[in-house]
Formats: sequence, C-alpha cells, structure tokens
Amino acid sequence: MRSRFVMLCVIGIEACGFPRPADVGDPAGDAGGPVITIAPTALSLIAHPTALLTAMATYADGTVQDVSTTVTWGSNNPEIATIAGHTITAVAVGTATVTAAQNGVTTTAQVTVADFTAIIVAGYNSSVEFFLPRADGNSAPIRSIKGTTTTLMGPSGLAIAGQELFVADQVANAIVVFPLSGNGNIAPTRRIVGSATGLQDTTGITIFRDEIYVTCGTGPESIVVFPVNANGNVNPSRTIGGPSTTLTGGTYATVSNSELYISNPHNPQAIAVFPLDTNGNLPPSREISGPATMLNSVAYPNGLAICGGELFIATEDGSIQVFGTTASGNVAPTRSISGTSTKLAFPQAILCVGNELYVANAGSSATSPAGVLVFPSSAAGNVAPTRFLTGAMTGLEQTLGLAAY
Repeated sequence: MRSRFVMLCVIGIEACGFPRPADVGDPAGDAGGPVITIAPTALSLIAHPTALLTAMATYADGTVQDVSTTVTWGSNNPEIATIAGHTITAVAVGTATVTAAQNGVTTTAQVTVADFTAIIVAGYNSSVEFFLPRADGNSAPIRSIKGTTTTLMGPSGLAIAGQELFVADQVANAIVVFPLSGNGNIAPTRRIVGSATGLQDTTGITIFRDEIYVTCGTGPESIVVFPVNANGNVNPSRTIGGPSTTLTGGTYATVSNSELYISNPHNPQAIAVFPLDTNGNLPPSREISGPATMLNSVAYPNGLAICGGELFIATEDGSIQVFGTTASGNVAPTRSISGTSTKLAFPQAILCVGNELYVANAGSSATSPAGVLVFPSSAAGNVAPTRFLTGAMTGLEQTLGLAAY
C-alpha cells in the first residue's frame, strides 16, 4: 500500500421528523429524537485506502450511543466519494455530501477530495525519486533521496506510515526509514537490519495498523512482521513461513479486509491469502492458482493492489490480471490489461490512486522502457496508457517500487 486525500468536515446537522433535543449546554431543551454527529469531523487519507466513519446519537437525557452500523449512509456524488456500510472511499478530486440518517434524523458532512502531493518511485539505481502527481513523459523529479549517506543499495518496495517513508532494500537486506520530507544525500532516521531480523531479499513491504509486513524471497521464503517503530538488529514480532504456507519467494504484499495477500512467484505461481494475524507455519486460507488464472512460470505474479473491490496483479510476462478480492482456486481473471500498446514490460509494483492505476515498469527495450505507466482502473485489453513517466530526466532505471501521499 496509499494520492488524493479526503477531508471530512461537518457543515450542519438537521433534525427531521423529530422534535430537536437539547443543544449542548442547554439542558432545558425539548425532549425528542437524537442528534446524530459524524466523527471524525476532519480526516485525511490516501484516495483508495478507506476510512471508517462513526455516527454517534445523543439523546435528550444525555445518553450517547454509537449508531454507525445502524444508520443509513449515503453519498450524493459517488463519482467523488463512495459509502459502503460506514466506510468511505475517495474516487476523484471534488466534493460530495455524505449523509447519516436514522428515524428521520439526518446529519450531513461535506467531503472534499483534494489532490495528492507526490508519487514516489524506487528503482534499482539506489535512489528514491519524488514526482508531481500527474508527471508525464520525460519529467524531472521534484526531489530525490540518493547518495552514499542514505545507505541505499537496491531500493525496491515502498510504504508510508505517518510522516515516514519505509524502503525495502533488496540488496542490503534491510528496511531503511527516512522522513517523508527527506531530500538529497541524507542519513536514514533508522534501519531494521541484521541477522536477527530474518530479512533476506526484501522486495515487498506494506504497513497496516502499526505493523510492517516484509516479503523475504530467500533464506527461507517468509513474511516477517515488525512493529512500525522497530529499529536495528531486532527479532520480528512474528513470522509467516514454512512448508505449510506454500510460500516460495514472495515478492509483494498488500492488506485488505483483515487479510494479507502475498504474490508467490515460484511453484506454485499463486496469490496466497492469510488471515492478518497468522503466525508460523500455517496454510493460507485460500489461494488463487491454476491454469485458468493465467499465473504460471512465465507469467508469475509480482506487484499487487486492491481497489474498488478488485485485485490487480502484475505478471512477469507483461500483463495485469484482474480478479475479484474473494477469488479462490483455479479461476479465470475477470479481465486483463496486456498487449504491445500497453508498453508493459516486466511490471513490478502496482498502486491505486483514485480511479487510476500506477504501474512500476521495470522495462526491457526502447519501446517499453523503465518508468511509471498510468491506466484507468477500469482499463481492459491492449490499451495505451494515459500517461508514461519515462526518459533520461526522470532518473528512473528498472523501476520497482511505488508509493503516494
């Protein structure tokens, strides 16, 4: 996993169909139905990762009740922000009004989806590059983290937590942490590295609920988990690994709905799905694997991302396979993005930003060079990208990792 941001601000509360109860500080108000308030009243999040909204009902007698799961939620502009249950997802830049209603009492919150700040790209040239949100063509980065002081040797996966950037260094077998605002030849704020960490061939990284999940492609193949504030030569808090896991060199990882998705590039070529709290040598709860999936020894899975209820998988043969998030077994993809027009060549990390899909293209030739390809998230078939960030000025070589904020 993270782009656009959603900021929720309550702009007003209407009581409809019930006498309005006491306002705060007015205990003598009329008795009646509850006042519903939405919290948080201001938040920010990367566009396709989602946030939970809370609706609290305050009654005339002072009783407060969480009604988040019983109110009826709605959005007047689903092209900007969608509501499912009490989960909000940003879709595009703009504004929408979210409503929470119960027994005739309605609360409204103004939702503004603002543009994101930067796309961050890691490549095998020992640097991390930052670009403007819709950079295209041969555009120079707005800043870079690179140089001997950074300790970067082979940056691959990227993840963001708070105001920190986490870099999986595949060559150094380390997690290197920088300030998100970092620039130039700077020292990392800390590194997770050493024999106790179990880090080997560290390609993919994702962060969820203050835990770092890191894929280890060799010695032995596993997922190691650390607290987000880990530092130095420390033991992982837990490890997912062993014959029962079926992991054979996991490359990338993502989290959705309390499940951990791992791309497994070797026999079997599969997406292995585990409960988020898995520990030890346990089998996956399900796998996407078999001839119908189009995942095989040539088209083995690399990067993966989940957005809009779909699982996107980059495969080594130069395609993006799309499945439902609950897919299991030997099932065909719902659609594919592939063909010469796509410019896909050894695609690696995938990132969803709003209704766009960003792909780290490792590249193979002048016609399909290294860079970042951008497609509509609804794309299918042999379609050209809407944008392609590539060229000498970008500084991108063998592009592997992506993040946004």
